[in-house]
Amino acid sequence: SVSNETLFRSVSRAPVDPLGVATRATAGATLDLVHEALLEAISPLLTARGVKAASLPKPSLLAVGVWTRPDAKEPLGPPVGYTAPTKVYYAPEVSGSLGAACGVSGLSEGEY
Repeated sequence: SVSNETLFRSVSRAPVDPLGVATRATAGATLDLVHEALLEAISPLLTARGVKAASLPKPSLLAVGVWTRPDAKEPLGPPVGYTAPTKVYYAPEVSGSLGAACGVSGLSEGEY
């Protein structure tokens, strides 16, 4: 399984560019690892629906956002990368509605 957020760091082009794209030609092993991890994570859902994991095609492309967390020592963020902004907390009394906090008009908790 994939438990280390830094797995995706190698797919990002540069610390200041969070877009990472991997294709079968450039990162086939990474695509396979991510695919296997996702299948493992959703296996109870697949089983409940009678879907065999082996029937799902392997991905040909992965696009992922890889962020860094800047600090005083590393103003562009350390060279490890995370697949989501970290330590982000939503509090309606601070941010207002969920849609306003995320910049998505009308976003509901269920959609989030």
